[in-house]
Amino acid sequence: NDAQLLTNREIEQSEVHAVVSSQLQTTEPGSQTLSLDVLPLSNTIVEQETLDYSLEQSALSTTEPGTQGLQLNAAQLAVTRAIELESSYSLELASLSDPTPQANGLQANPLSVDQIVTPHTRDYGLSAGLLSTTINSTADHNLLSSRLSTTKIVPETQNYGLTSSRLSNQRTYSYRTNYISYDAGSSSENGPNFPSASYYLVRSGDTWETVASRVYGSSRVGDELKARSSMSSYKYVTTSYNTENGTISNTTRVVANATNLSRPTAGTRLVGFPSSLTDYDVPSGRYYTVSSGNTWSSIASYLYGSANVGDELRTAMGNVSLSSGRHLSGFPSSLTDTYNVTQTVPPYYTVPSGATWSSIASHLYGSSNVADELAAALGNPSLSTGRELTGFPSTLVDDDVVLTVAPYYTVRSGDTWSSIANHLYGSANVADELQSGLGSPSLTVGSRLTGMSGTLTDSYTVTTPSDPYYLVGSSDTWATIANVLYGSADVADELSAALGNPALIVGNKLFSLPSSLIDDDGEKYYAYQSGDTWSSIAQTLYGSANVGNELQAALGNASLLSGLSFVQSQLPAQLTDTYMGTENVPPYYTVQSGDTWASIAQLLYGDSEGADELQVAMGSPALSAGMELTGWPASITDDDVLVTVPAYYTVQSGDTWASIAQQLYGSANVADELQAALGNPNLSSGLALTSFPSALTDTFDVIRNVAPYYDVQSGDTWASIAQTLYGTSEGADELQAILDNPVLVEGAHLTG
Repeated sequence: NDAQLLTNREIEQSEVHAVVSSQLQTTEPGSQTLSLDVLPLSNTIVEQETLDYSLEQSALSTTEPGTQGLQLNAAQLAVTRAIELESSYSLELASLSDPTPQANGLQANPLSVDQIVTPHTRDYGLSAGLLSTTINSTADHNLLSSRLSTTKIVPETQNYGLTSSRLSNQRTYSYRTNYISYDAGSSSENGPNFPSASYYLVRSGDTWETVASRVYGSSRVGDELKARSSMSSYKYVTTSYNTENGTISNTTRVVANATNLSRPTAGTRLVGFPSSLTDYDVPSGRYYTVSSGNTWSSIASYLYGSANVGDELRTAMGNVSLSSGRHLSGFPSSLTDTYNVTQTVPPYYTVPSGATWSSIASHLYGSSNVADELAAALGNPSLSTGRELTGFPSTLVDDDVVLTVAPYYTVRSGDTWSSIANHLYGSANVADELQSGLGSPSLTVGSRLTGMSGTLTDSYTVTTPSDPYYLVGSSDTWATIANVLYGSADVADELSAALGNPALIVGNKLFSLPSSLIDDDGEKYYAYQSGDTWSSIAQTLYGSANVGNELQAALGNASLLSGLSFVQSQLPAQLTDTYMGTENVPPYYTVQSGDTWASIAQLLYGDSEGADELQVAMGSPALSAGMELTGWPASITDDDVLVTVPAYYTVQSGDTWASIAQQLYGSANVADELQAALGNPNLSSGLALTSFPSALTDTFDVIRNVAPYYDVQSGDTWASIAQTLYGTSEGADELQAILDNPVLVEGAHLTG
């Protein structure tokens, strides 16, 4: 360890120094009173103050005239008209039977007919295309709060004060033998040899400090050495006596108390040195002695109460090595430990590079559809990288959502269950089934009907007559029956054969009676067949079932019974069918009793607000029941709609930024701030100004009286300041001392 080796030695040298007369003083300190010149001092300062002005929301407009397009519901218009048509059909003779010698027609009166009631059902399918499947709705998007930050790592500091009582303020120096001599002698004090003892031989010029420096290594304990009560000094004195036997010499050790001598006597020997001396007035103040195993952390914990400032202590002490026994001094009165603390803060989101409102909305709310709503809710701040956004609403509502829902029908004005059933299933017959199937809700205009069955079944009964029959009586024979039914007993055998020769049992019913039985020659005829209807007969005889009713009327509305026949002379040669047909016409609406332009606009365009525009578009005709209106516009525009818009202010003629600020914020002082906040637009009459800040702050200067002060100028020195304020630079040092020696920084205020 080179540091432990000595590289110099004390030697005595002498130098002659001549007096340098130029260094001698020819003046001595005096005093001069300098008066302060107050004119260069200032006694006022200009400070900035601010005043906030809040936006008067009531002075802004939130609605403006708008238009609303109403589309024609063409399904409510008629596109066909009923007209009367005729078709003529001629009798087809080939369909008549050839005449027989004589036809005895069946007489219907004696026959009986039973009414057969048959239950029937008919299914009507739902026209699903007439139902709506979407609605305009809103969607709530909840904030994914787990994606916000709620903590921040912030630096904090803590001061630890020095426990000075744990430092030493004294130093002990141990006795060393470098400058100590030893005597070796006998036990006789009067002889030349004395008991062995260690001593220090006082040199010429020695003082207690030089002795302490040599014996203990420090002149600092000179006073302590001087005051030690155990110190003594001695010297050997030799006395010669002339006797008869010659000269006799006697050496005596003279011992004296050396305590508190002003200085030791040269030539004497000092004994009784203590093993160590302690200096109680260390020049460098208190110190700490490094122990084996000490670290900066352990020293910091001992002196400052915390190992956290170990690194700060090492830096403050100059990074010296901690060798055992080393004295450390010059400790700072306190040390500050800087460390990071995680604080809980209101939730925030840190804007990453390249972020947009859409990406942030998607990240925090799971949907980019609420990007505009999020930006507006946060006040439309700029998205600068690293910016912390706070104040997120827990839920954002997207108003532009079209939802697919279960098919539904919207009840219209004038709807009934019959009209709805007819509209959706093509038949009013299932109105009751539809009503009961939906739980019989009330039909309120605008309400939605859902859960319609794909098919509705109408249950009804059909009453049909049975085939005509004859009820066999107790005295009946085939002859009596033929006479009753055909007017002649001559066809009894033919009748029995036609029916299969059944036995005549009282109470039996005879069915399938032939419409006639041939007995002699006659005209061409048509005989009734089982199951015949007027329509089927007309189809057979005239080639069209459409003239069934006309044929029935021409033949006197005869009942169709077994055995009935018609001869050619009874049948008209031609029949004409008159029926109602339809023709396609331009769409029209038939005015109903009680109709008004408002009710028609509501029905056809879904909104009565367009009534005036519709009346004008149609030429303003008077509305009368049964009137057919045509030429409907595909859409009309309602000009009387108030549209809610972001709050705005409309610039009036003569407006200035000052007048607008006065009106909206109650003060013209924030005119410049308002103009800058809105992007400095030109104030043209009619311009709509939007995006007003909720408050504006006016910053202005206020002059306050303060104690007189002097502003330090560039290049100022204490001499130049003293010259300015006191008229002479001679008082510069005194002025600097009075003001506590501040550093002269341009712009600094000097007071006092």
